[in-house]
Amino acid sequence: MPFLLATVLGSQSPSIAGPPSARVRDLVLISRDAKMIDKVTSGFKLWMPLSDLEKLLPKNRFEFRKWGVRGAVALDRQLWRIAELQQSVDLAKGLAALGGGSFASRIGDLSPDQQSAVSTYLDQISPPDARQPNFDLKDGGIGLDAQVSVALADPATGRSITVQLPMNSEASRSRDKKLAGMPIPPKPLSPSEFAKFADGQKAKARENEDVEFHLFGLARTTLPDGMRTAADLISDVEGKLKAERDKAARSLMKLLGLDDSLPGSAGSVGELPEELRNQLTESLTNSWQQWGLGSQQEAESLLANSNSISVTTWVGIRQCLDPGDPAQHRPGSFRSDMFIGCQGGGSP
Repeated sequence: MPFLLATVLGSQSPSIAGPPSARVRDLVLISRDAKMIDKVTSGFKLWMPLSDLEKLLPKNRFEFRKWGVRGAVALDRQLWRIAELQQSVDLAKGLAALGGGSFASRIGDLSPDQQSAVSTYLDQISPPDARQPNFDLKDGGIGLDAQVSVALADPATGRSITVQLPMNSEASRSRDKKLAGMPIPPKPLSPSEFAKFADGQKAKARENEDVEFHLFGLARTTLPDGMRTAADLISDVEGKLKAERDKAARSLMKLLGLDDSLPGSAGSVGELPEELRNQLTESLTNSWQQWGLGSQQEAESLLANSNSISVTTWVGIRQCLDPGDPAQHRPGSFRSDMFIGCQGGGSP
């Protein structure tokens, strides 16, 4: 984690006794926003009131935590690793509006907050340049999707695979039929457009890995305590958002009628619930080529010998790219993106 040390600001000489605890001498700012960093660099003063610091760094964007009687940590919620979690929370809550009936809706029929959450996510997985020119995203449809992933390992052969089992076929057909009337038509990206999108994804990944700590006042003199407080604050904010995201995901699973009692792991296929076991067996033995197996016999051996099985329930979004043409026997094209997974059936 890189450390960027700011110059000590203010002309006051440090005092161990210091002013009351409502004032700040030492500040650790966790942010990658150059404009916000410049704002603090020009506005921070030794022993400034905490209330003035909160005006400098708005509370609707920053999380604050005091340390000792002189220090404060300010965490930018627009830091990508935090913002990404917040977006997944907003998306999961927004998708709750798709419950009932077909589990699909026109994007423009969602509330403004729900539209914002959906469009933000869609722009992350596929840039606006990848949609047909002049297409209004509000006219496109979005649907709820889910799958159960079962990972199996055969100790005898060392072979391991993960099988994705889709949601209830009747519900998915009803959803896809509605989505086919609200396609989001794609446009192939040019090499330069694809490179630009890929570079942006790599930059976001680097932001997730790197955290920048900017030190103000006399924060260097109490750095170990300040850094511990900063690390605790990041962990607490992330933990709270993950818990909120998982709660929203469990609500979506309940909405879809998924089994919330699925085990997260099992020592054999026989230990899995009957419905899941049957679905897994059917998928592996009838579609063994899809899962990279050499024969139906190999699939049956994997089912019989696997002694390490993990189960994850995923929820996500689905969109129609091309409705197809039934008259010409041309099937439609759909895309699903899973963004939240819970061990087993997701029960708390």
